[in-house]
Amino acid sequence: MRFINAATASIVIAAGITTTIVASAQSTAEIIETSTLPTILLSDLLNETLGPGTVADGRGIPLGGIGSDLFHNRASDAPNEFWMMADRGPNVTLENGDTEQLTFPLPEYTPIIVHLKAEDGTLTLLDAVAIHGASGEGITGFSNNPDRDPVPYTYLAESTLPYNVNGMDTEGLVRMPDGTFRVTDEYAPSIAKVAADGEVLVRWVPKGWTLSGTDYPVEQTLPEVLLNRRNNRGWESLGVTPDGSLLFTSIEAPLANPDTDTAKASRNGRIFAVNPETGVPSAEYVYVYEDGPTFDATGEIAQADLKVTAVNPLDADTLLVVERSDAVAKLFLVELGSATDILGTAWDQLATSPTLEQTTDLAAAEIIPAEKTLLLEFNSLGEMPAKIEGMTVIDPTTIAVANDNDFDITDQTSFDADGQFQGTGRVTEVIEIRLPEPLTIP
Repeated sequence: MRFINAATASIVIAAGITTTIVASAQSTAEIIETSTLPTILLSDLLNETLGPGTVADGRGIPLGGIGSDLFHNRASDAPNEFWMMADRGPNVTLENGDTEQLTFPLPEYTPIIVHLKAEDGTLTLLDAVAIHGASGEGITGFSNNPDRDPVPYTYLAESTLPYNVNGMDTEGLVRMPDGTFRVTDEYAPSIAKVAADGEVLVRWVPKGWTLSGTDYPVEQTLPEVLLNRRNNRGWESLGVTPDGSLLFTSIEAPLANPDTDTAKASRNGRIFAVNPETGVPSAEYVYVYEDGPTFDATGEIAQADLKVTAVNPLDADTLLVVERSDAVAKLFLVELGSATDILGTAWDQLATSPTLEQTTDLAAAEIIPAEKTLLLEFNSLGEMPAKIEGMTVIDPTTIAVANDNDFDITDQTSFDADGQFQGTGRVTEVIEIRLPEPLTIP
């Protein structure tokens, strides 16, 4: 599947890997509208969705972080309506000698799904649901496991906060035809089935990931190898085929398989196809990341900086994928038709040596990776916000992307001496882009 009538050229980027570049895409795509999110206080939204009194002091922090993903259903949503979701919430990393302490200035926070309309340059909130367990309590954005996750701290790292087995760092989002949601999480990594009102109906986790005392059912349906996800690099993306029959998600960055140094040097990622009703994967493919030092003209992007943050299926064999650093983002067409399905093979086993992430010659390993076609360099369109993460298809000639503004929090200077928010003006933006040639979509 290709852009119609697009001129193409191919370059070999690694042994056995070919990337096709659509030459016309770089010069004729254009931004047609940018819509920004006005200030909506998080405390007001949490008190409305979880109940009055949930947050006593919201520190003046506005709703943000919702650009982690962007979803639009072409069949049921108006062309200017989108679904977005905030991640684990406002957080600041403090340096304490050689130790980094992850602090949460709003511990009452829980991830929120929002329904928005883009009109006249403004994103208007239509609806919001807080993600919660069977008890009605918010799941929070705290991590689950002291053996695998950073310790959560209070605002100034004066004391620790409790781990929460229910907590999720929510990233990928789709809304199913029946109105329920599917959400990916970076911590486990996991996929959650979420009711229309925000209740977690089940969370699908890797085999061997044990959680007890959760406020929702947990099922171990995913490959054990995912336990080796690099810290803060679990599942960032999620997409669903137009008929709603299949989910696709990608590990944000190569697994720490067997260690973090391997993850930071590797270019071998993994894309999964998953049954949206059972959480059971049906296929797994190798996705080869671009070469970091040649990702842009500066030559300053390290391999470890590259991430996959959005996956949008056009059909069961063809995906749109956003691969990016914090500063530079690119859109690829990814075709799976001739790729090797490695699900259930030795590459999914923790004892395999060398691991997939250590393998530099995929051809010798008898693996055909997914085929990639570069469709668009977002930075070629002019000034773009940092951290383009969410992406969705509006129609055959129009896509939209969104940025993660991290709640407009950069570090401790984002708060005054009284602990009240003082942002820099980084806003959430949804940017609609006209493509140079139409996509072939159902």
